Parts: sequence; structure tokens; C-alpha cells
Amino acid sequence: MDNTYAYLASYLVEKILSLDPNERFLLGIAGIPGSGKSTLALKVISLINQKMENVSAMIPMDGFHYPKYVLDTFEARTIHDAEQAHARRGSYWTFDAEGLLELLKTLRQPIDPENPNVVKAPSFEHAIGDPIKDDISILPSHKLVIFEGLYLLLTEPHPWDQIQKYMNELWFIDVEIPIAKDRVILRHLASGIAKHKEEAAQRFENNDKPNAEYILAHRAPPTRIIYSVEDQEEVQKMINEI
Repeated sequence: MDNTYAYLASYLVEKILSLDPNERFLLGIAGIPGSGKSTLALKVISLINQKMENVSAMIPMDGFHYPKYVLDTFEARTIHDAEQAHARRGSYWTFDAEGLLELLKTLRQPIDPENPNVVKAPSFEHAIGDPIKDDISILPSHKLVIFEGLYLLLTEPHPWDQIQKYMNELWFIDVEIPIAKDRVILRHLASGIAKHKEEAAQRFENNDKPNAEYILAHRAPPTRIIYSVEDQEEVQKMINEI
């Protein structure tokens, strides 16, 4: 995949150089769980910032998870109860799509050189399992902002269907579900979400796989499709050793 990362980084550098001084290029990278969205975004940003210092930044969609205390209120405010909300955390309805949309609208506004504002975005702290408000700073120098997340290409429901309107491009990472499953199992074990392989596999079947199927059934045509083939032999070896 190194050649792919280098090609995509060079492509985006050209996009940055073609921008007007007050413009940003907003890119969404979507895909099913385990497709490699964050890996791709971080690799590309690293290569770009080596060529053009501090010109690109990443915003993970994980920062828009509803906090646990909000999930506790779901029985009173949505069609899903609190138990479902916690069990299915990671489904599109457990994210603050409105907050994500407002951030995109803000970043779409022209950069004012006389009043260079810093735009704040949330991150996600896996140690506590909740987002951290205003943890990411988008500077006026950040001409490229990459969003990565599961649901950036959804055509429904509202307001997810509005996200695409504010992106310059939307990329989709294509990966087979069995390959994604192995990667997600390792991730669940590493993060402590699951205590053993069987529990991790069950969580994938009950939550990650339904989310993947929903994404594939309700995604808009992307600007670019990237085929994820990296590291599968190593992942399978690690799975077999557990």
C-alpha cells in the first residue's frame, strides 16, 4: 500500500496548491468497520505534512459519539432504549450527526486572514470510552482537513444525507467483510472492549456487521474507491495465535 499512500498524498498536494488563499479542501474517507480508514488518513497526512508543513489535519468521526450519559437518556428521547444504545454503540444513530454537520459548515466558510480563527473539533478517548470536546484544533494553515468515519457517505437518514454536500471529495475503502472481521476482532481485544476472541467475534456479528451491511446498502457513489489489501496475512496469523 505504500505506493498507494504516496500517490494519494501527491494527488492531495496538487489539490491544496490549486486552492484560493481563503479556501479549504475537505475530504471524507468512509468504509465499513475494519476497512482501514484511520490508517489511510494518518499515512496520507504524514506524507503531505512532510512536503508542506502543518497544512493538513484529521478529524475522526469517533469524536461525535454520543457520550455515555447521553446514551443513558435514549429511552426517553428516541425509538431506541438506553440498553440498546449502549449495546449498539457505533451504529449511525449513536452519533451526533448534527454536530458533525455544523462543524463541516464552519470549515466550509472562507478563511479570513485578518481574523484567523481556530476551529475546535472533538476527539475520542478510548481509555474512558467517551469523546473529548474541543480537543482538536484546526488552524488557518490547515488547508486540507480529512474526516474519517463509517457513515460519511450515507444517503439516509437525515441529517446524514447532508454530509456529502460539504465535502470536496468522498473516498470509500472497499474490503471484504471476512477480512474486516479479523481486523475488528483484534481491535476489540486490544482496546479491552472484548476479553477474549469469542466475545470479540460475537460483538462483530451483533454490532459491527449490521453496521457494515447498512453502510453498503445506503452509501452514495464515492469520488474514489480504494481497495484495502494491506496486512491480511499478518492479521490472520495473529488471529490464529490467540
